[in-house]
Amino acid sequence: MNDIQIGEVLHIYNETLYTNVDFNASHEILKGSFQQKILILISKEDNLPANHELLAKMLTACKLQEADYQISMVLQKNAILPIINQLNPETVLLFGLNLNNEALNAQKNVYKPFRFNQIKFLLSNSLSEVGANAAMKSSLWTTGLKPLFNIQ
Repeated sequence: MNDIQIGEVLHIYNETLYTNVDFNASHEILKGSFQQKILILISKEDNLPANHELLAKMLTACKLQEADYQISMVLQKNAILPIINQLNPETVLLFGLNLNNEALNAQKNVYKPFRFNQIKFLLSNSLSEVGANAAMKSSLWTTGLKPLFNIQ
């Protein structure tokens, strides 16, 4: 019974089960106070003045003030769920970021709000893509933001 070698027992899994992410190094807060628990995550590539202006216009059209939300730039792609878990938002908007991982295999459509674990999500193309494409911008507004924030 005791003849089992430790090496025979240790290799049960050949995949990573958990990756430790440094919360403080995973994102950079760009703007907002997060009073309404609305989290907006953008990629490093989208951190441009023109995209900030576009996002500000969209959020103003949604009748949101800067105090209502927090805009954060994701610095580590594998940190999206740890950021969400740490901040515990009620609503999450993801621009140009992929929510898929082992814990949540969300093959969800862009511009269609959905709920997961009591959190409302809206996935979108990057701000750069949306800003350059009128059809994407229209879809984001009509099928994404308006239903998400109950705008008539």
